Amino acid sequence: MTDEASDPTDPADPDKTIQFVCQHGAFRCRIAAAYFDALAPDGWSATTGGVTPQQEISERLLPTLEGTEAEAHVDESAPRAVREGVASRTIVIDAELPMADEAWRTSDGQELTDEELREQIRKGVEKLVRDLPRDPAV
Repeated sequence: MTDEASDPTDPADPDKTIQFVCQHGAFRCRIAAAYFDALAPDGWSATTGGVTPQQEISERLLPTLEGTEAEAHVDESAPRAVREGVASRTIVIDAELPMADEAWRTSDGQELTDEELREQIRKGVEKLVRDLPRDPAV
């Protein structure tokens, strides 16, 4: 884990950013971030990280999100390591991360299809978005 405060990919407002983390930073967290960016209220954004980042995004990512509202929000940049201080909340998906604020598990030992995995993550993101604090209308 590194603190890369000068990284140009850091979100503009860490107080309104959620960092999604999965083992390699290439599939599960990317699905969550894409849905979050598609569904979140104005001013909120997502970033991703990997516990042990791989070199590229998963080849399964784009086909899994094709035709969904999240497709237009996919981050196709190279996976990066988990970063501290870039988000108000860190959610780890199917991995271990002591600094995480929350952990999501997508299966209870069952083998899931990519579509089933996507739907579980989408439902988690929808609940997260419903529970976000809203700014009062001006």
